[in-house]
Amino acid sequence: VVAHGFTGSVDRPAVRRAARVFSQRAAVITFSFRGHGRSGGRSTVGDREVLDLAAAVAWARTLGHVRVVTVGFSMGGSVVLRHGALYTEESEARDASVRVPVRERRMGEHLGAHSDAVVAVSS
Repeated sequence: VVAHGFTGSVDRPAVRRAARVFSQRAAVITFSFRGHGRSGGRSTVGDREVLDLAAAVAWARTLGHVRVVTVGFSMGGSVVLRHGALYTEESEARDASVRVPVRERRMGEHLGAHSDAVVAVSS
């Protein structure tokens, strides 16, 4: 799952180029964060964008991908690092095993939203 930088979008040439290179080895999902590109909403400069990334990762898993790697550039790099810290396989298992009520779970949590590997690129 490729996460772009601030003011970027899925349509930026650099994002498309990275996705094309990565697609030579694996399936690639790209998306535009809230308030970027054709996505609605307003940017929170990385704060709530972690929820957008969690949704993309969870969607990748529903498509049957067992291993999901998140790659982020600039603001997207910060988002993938934060996502990696907040969404862990252990936290999902813990929440499921003790039946944490939905209202007490992390806001916007998606089952299967954890990453198996994280790459953050900053320039």
